[in-house]
Amino acid sequence: MRVRRYNNKAVLTLKGPKLRSAYTKRMELEMPVDYHSICRILALSGLKPFMKYQKFRELYQLNKAYIALDRLNRFGWFLEIEGTVREISRVAKALGLKDGDRERRSYLGMFFNWECS
Repeated sequence: MRVRRYNNKAVLTLKGPKLRSAYTKRMELEMPVDYHSICRILALSGLKPFMKYQKFRELYQLNKAYIALDRLNRFGWFLEIEGTVREISRVAKALGLKDGDRERRSYLGMFFNWECS
């Protein structure tokens, strides 16, 4: 579960396990929330934050694919392509990306050196 803040807005996200796909795919449920209220609700439910990090993101669109360019202070720049398998493949090819260029760990996996399953 994640609470993300940006531009005076907040979103609560619940991510499910990875699904079978050529690329990383998960079920995600999201809803807009009041940041301070949701933090209080989570705390009263016995949940505590175990990681906070700052990410800088630029968003782009190419045809039907969405492209996020992220920068994490400790790790550098990352590109995420969202769309259908066909759209992701098309954009990756257009950008000259190869399968070996993929970072298979999540950001939390990188922070904690977790392996992908």
